[in-house]
Amino acid sequence: MKYFLFDLDGTLLDSEQAIVHLYQEELPRMGLKKPDANMVLAESGKTAEEWVLALNPSIPEADVGRIAETVRRAFAYKYLPRYGKPYAESHDILTELRRKGAGIGAVTNQKRFEAEVSFKVMNFDFDVTACRDDVAHAKPAPDLVFEGLRRLGAKKEEALFVGDSFADAGAGKAAGVRTLLVKRFWNKEVDAEKIDSLSEVLKFL
Repeated sequence: MKYFLFDLDGTLLDSEQAIVHLYQEELPRMGLKKPDANMVLAESGKTAEEWVLALNPSIPEADVGRIAETVRRAFAYKYLPRYGKPYAESHDILTELRRKGAGIGAVTNQKRFEAEVSFKVMNFDFDVTACRDDVAHAKPAPDLVFEGLRRLGAKKEEALFVGDSFADAGAGKAAGVRTLLVKRFWNKEVDAEKIDSLSEVLKFL
């Protein structure tokens, strides 16, 4: 493969503790139920709106957007800088891909202001990035994968997409791009091709 697209949260970026603290601390501040940690992580891959609704299904529809935006900003400016970190292999894998001349992109359901914080935490300069506000539909729709390919100048048969969630699996499949999920406890039930660690990506060079 000449081109590699990566999801951020749960794939390259270990944001588990950031996400758990976010929902366990911010939702009660808004008068909502404090969720169990496993319940929070089980929703990995969803947009903030979907995540909030999954954890508190009784929230009035009119309030979802406001709550989701509050959650996004708390994640970006409070919890991600405090708790987020790249997975141990991430930098080495990305650096080796670049050394071998591969094009590297990040495609994320995060909005751009969140993603900019994630890129700082990652401390890696991706060739291209595509965020939620760059496209009409979030993953599992294929829009972000298509946009990543477009920005890389890549054909789908030349690219590999690496993620961790049902949303990544769905987006890659819908885009017709070979997709791998890094094994995490929240994707055990997802029907997709999986790898045990990021290092396995290098064999696709």
